[in-house]
Amino acid sequence: MSTRIAAIDLGTNTVRLLVAELQPGTVGWRAVLAEQRVTRLGEGLRASGALGAAPAARTAATVVAYVTHAVLSGNAIKNITNSVLDELVVTDTLPLRPDAAACPKIRQLKIGGLLAETIRRISAEESVSSLYVD
Repeated sequence: MSTRIAAIDLGTNTVRLLVAELQPGTVGWRAVLAEQRVTRLGEGLRASGALGAAPAARTAATVVAYVTHAVLSGNAIKNITNSVLDELVVTDTLPLRPDAAACPKIRQLKIGGLLAETIRRISAEESVSSLYVD
């Protein structure tokens, strides 16, 4: 059985999401989904030495669509359904309630295998970053 892992890379110009599939008994991974959104977070940083409000807001608006530990309570599902979001990507660190699991705008990624492998590698003093190297 394969394991899917996800990583978010917040850079000075882009936010990237990579979802990869690890096959048991093999080395390496296969990209399942790779998304990149240009946010220009570093715009004006060199001149001012600080993050600007507009670039931070653009980046935050992008990152909001990716949630690590989704506590979806109250009217959250209704709000997501009626929002301008194309998709809310969440991890499986919390189980989704039935209406959230049925929401076409919510996609849940499994990360248990990634967490387990990360802990194993840290314990064995092995590279964690190599999990994401093709």
